[in-house]
Amino acid sequence: MVWEFLILLTAIIFWGSPIGISNFLGHCGTVVICLSSLKTVSKNLLFWLLILISIFFASEPRFSLEYVLYASCFFCFGFKLLITNDEKDCKTRRIAFFLIFLAISILDYFHICFAERGSLLLWMPVYLSLYFDGINKKNFWIYLIFGGFTFFLNKISTLIAFITSFKNKIFYLISILSIIAYFYLRQDFATFFLKSFKPRIHIFISCLKGFIDKPFFGHGFGTFALDFPEYRAHAKILGGRTSEYVIHGHNLFSHLSFELGIIGLLFIFVLFYLIYLNKPLALIPLITISLFDSPLVTFSQYLIAGALLVPFIQNYGLLEKIRLFNVNKIAKNILLTLSIIISCYSFIPSLVGHYFYSTGNLDNAIEWDKNNSLYYFTKGAKNLNKDTVKSEVDLKKAVKLSLSIPYFLGFLSAAQLANGKTKEAKINLEKAMKLDGRDGYWCLLYAYANYDNKNIVNEYISKAYKKSPEIKQLIEDPGKSSNRYIGYSKGGDIRLAGFYRTGEKIYFPLPILRND
Repeated sequence: MVWEFLILLTAIIFWGSPIGISNFLGHCGTVVICLSSLKTVSKNLLFWLLILISIFFASEPRFSLEYVLYASCFFCFGFKLLITNDEKDCKTRRIAFFLIFLAISILDYFHICFAERGSLLLWMPVYLSLYFDGINKKNFWIYLIFGGFTFFLNKISTLIAFITSFKNKIFYLISILSIIAYFYLRQDFATFFLKSFKPRIHIFISCLKGFIDKPFFGHGFGTFALDFPEYRAHAKILGGRTSEYVIHGHNLFSHLSFELGIIGLLFIFVLFYLIYLNKPLALIPLITISLFDSPLVTFSQYLIAGALLVPFIQNYGLLEKIRLFNVNKIAKNILLTLSIIISCYSFIPSLVGHYFYSTGNLDNAIEWDKNNSLYYFTKGAKNLNKDTVKSEVDLKKAVKLSLSIPYFLGFLSAAQLANGKTKEAKINLEKAMKLDGRDGYWCLLYAYANYDNKNIVNEYISKAYKKSPEIKQLIEDPGKSSNRYIGYSKGGDIRLAGFYRTGEKIYFPLPILRND
């Protein structure tokens, strides 16, 4: 169990964000985990339903198919690693999860984490409800430890879910006082409303628009970050920060309904139904984190969900007949073979392409993975201050593959401006600003594109300076390097998080536009 615990802890922390798969060795490890789980997932009806939806209905099948394989196999890997019916081992597993969540809490507290701070701790209240029958004298210290970390970490959804795991009226009263203290000590309610609650309303409305557009099968599993910008309801504050790029639905219902439509909602209700049959005490914390956040986004969360929930699910009720294929050995081997073929079709181009991408060999990366828009974008962006004609060709391919990424549209418009295609540049800039109205660089480019209209030039240069003050410094002092301000963050540009990749820094070449 020690080795299983260490493997699970490492996997949960390492694959908590795109960084885990962005590293080439991490990508290799991901593939190994997935291949080791194919035998189990290939027998599941839901797995094949998601595969078919990705192939035939996803807006970007290449990314959706890869995400289905990763998420399904990580879920399976989690419960295979620690599953047991032995009472002694069950106790060991409870201790293992205590240590895992304690380690995550400490790392989050000191800001040492790959994932969004507090995102993995969403599952901690579910763990408490699964392994403990509410707070009592024996486990009081456990609740006290996690309560302290929950209070001082910036996840109000986890705090509320933690409270629902108490099952004690006295502690419910104490909890209400704790929430009041939280807002008094941590942040005032008005700030919370403006930065957290109000933006979520806009996000939910936008998700509803996306759901109405594709109600049955959604936009594709794992494609939220790529497709959502087109539907986001614009307001002065679109997320926790004015420049935030929304990469998940901030609510499991809105998130999966956007990605999988009605199928996604059925998926959630089936999960709730199984928990209700087998461990009803854990249902309220699970519903709470699902209402207030998206507990199934990163691969680590699927890993935790599989390891936590599946060992407790023994009774399938009405779902017993459809939970696994009732087929003979030959059919099972056929399904396994088919899943291996599909995995090779997805993993080999992804893995080899990522190797060349990580070494800077973009031509070979594109040759192996022709449907990866990020590779075309990177190549086009790097050529923008060298060969604007070739840059435009590659950036057009990137936009064609991923229509709703404002960063792609912005760089394409820059290449088109450099090539004298003002009309096309205006169209793409208007799309980019509609999708990402808070970006000052698109406003600056729009001012250049309307050089013959002084009113528009002055208006949009003023907007550019206001939204991104560093632009004024770059314009006024050509000696300043844009790499002091622009490019990928250490953990990868959040605007490209949907690709599960990071790469070398790409800077916006303002000098070429100034000289033009």
